[in-house]
Amino acid sequence: MKNMKKIITGVFLFLVIVIHSQTDSKSGVLSDKSIDAMRIMRSVLQQQNNFTEQEKYDAEILKKISVSDISSIEKNVSTIINDILFNKIYKTTYNSVLCFDILVNKITNPEYFFEAAYTAAAYRLLSNEKTVSIILSGLSKYLLSNPSEVFRVYYVVKPEIDMYIVDLSKNGTNDVIVNLVAFLRTYINGVKNKGLKDDHHYEVVEAFTKMGFDKKTSSFDNFAGVSDLKKEFLSFHSEKINTQDKK
Repeated sequence: MKNMKKIITGVFLFLVIVIHSQTDSKSGVLSDKSIDAMRIMRSVLQQQNNFTEQEKYDAEILKKISVSDISSIEKNVSTIINDILFNKIYKTTYNSVLCFDILVNKITNPEYFFEAAYTAAAYRLLSNEKTVSIILSGLSKYLLSNPSEVFRVYYVVKPEIDMYIVDLSKNGTNDVIVNLVAFLRTYINGVKNKGLKDDHHYEVVEAFTKMGFDKKTSSFDNFAGVSDLKKEFLSFHSEKINTQDKK
């Protein structure tokens, strides 16, 4: 047993050396080989059932990715991010937040974000309010360029969003609602000013009324962006009704 542990430890240390040798410390550039070595090391920790070390190691991976030039290896980076999100032995969600931050703010290909966000619901990774907030910011970012994929993700995230609308005492309610308001405003302004087809008018109206904005006062009136949203929604929805009446 002791010899086996020594062998595993030796493999572990060897992989550390491999990883560092494949990373240009000056330029901060990761390579496909270094990412592959990281994935192997994760597998070693998985086989050892060492959830504490795997969580720490995943955090190190994400930190390295966040400060490195990954422009030429986004596909491989997205693969290890999916590993961290969906193939782990620990239950905490901090690293999931970091994963989505990279998918939204560093990786330029939105397909990797869409697929990870869509899958996250099935893995129950949306219980963390920061994850929900970052996903909403990603939906706003890509709404005008890819509305069909954005709303495919929105539908699976919506049940979690609704929980923050119903219960204002939940941790992170302010961030989630502010990002939801920003998403709705992006849609409305996209329809009015940037040629976005109004194919999801119902979803916007639904979210607007759930937050009580169709009434004189709402529990969310003091949240950032709400005052502007109410003004923009009024003309947006009125134009839709007037168009339907003319038909």
